[in-house]
Amino acid sequence: MFRISPSKAKMYARCPAQYRYEYVDRRTSLKKPKPYLTLGEHVHNTLRDFFRFEPGKRSAETLKALFQAHWRLKHGPEAGFSSGEQEERYKARALAMLEGFLAGQDTGARPLLTEDFYEMPLEYGIVLVGRLDRADPLPDGSVRVLDYKTGRFSERFSKEDDPQLMAYALLAQHKLGKKVSQVAFLYLAENRTVETSPEPAALELARKGFVSASRTILAAHQTRNLPAKPNPLCPWCSYLEICPEAQEAGFQPAPLEEETEDW
Repeated sequence: MFRISPSKAKMYARCPAQYRYEYVDRRTSLKKPKPYLTLGEHVHNTLRDFFRFEPGKRSAETLKALFQAHWRLKHGPEAGFSSGEQEERYKARALAMLEGFLAGQDTGARPLLTEDFYEMPLEYGIVLVGRLDRADPLPDGSVRVLDYKTGRFSERFSKEDDPQLMAYALLAQHKLGKKVSQVAFLYLAENRTVETSPEPAALELARKGFVSASRTILAAHQTRNLPAKPNPLCPWCSYLEICPEAQEAGFQPAPLEEETEDW
């Protein structure tokens, strides 16, 4: 069985060597905690738990208490923060996102699914996997899938991430047995939504794309043909220090606080 996710397919397409370090050689001990990833983790976990309360109990006080509880579980140097001042800045940013969400979004929704991993068998022993943030029922009986983004909005990355939206629609439809008529990214910092209505043909094309990508990756596994492809995101790669091609190209590690659009 081979498990494929949108992020796994995207990593291989961007740089097969990064994929090799992550999934074949499993050099994940080289990964360092990053402040912006900690922020994202706490915001996602807070919203997941918030929507597990009945609508009448979803108050600003509840949201803040959940956030504070999650932050206490992971903070300080082990979460990537180099100082108390830096941590407070990120904490304030996260709270601002949550307050904006409370003010600008429907908090009375009764989700059919909240954040968890889901999977869908494809063919040739391939399984599509992914983490869905939320799936809500719509009045016509169909479903809207929502993915929270704590990074900066980017037209370029929103278009490149269309397979991610299609994957979420496929996974939700498989899990719920209902049509997904809307799937969207919600950029929490700007309270901005990027949404699409997946047509059956687009979903089938995405499904075939994940099968094709998986077979390509499996063939590369067998031949160990997983070369480096130096690219502008190399400074943020956890494996830069063991990648001679990226070093030869002159890339230096980005500061841990410096954020890439691609998260």
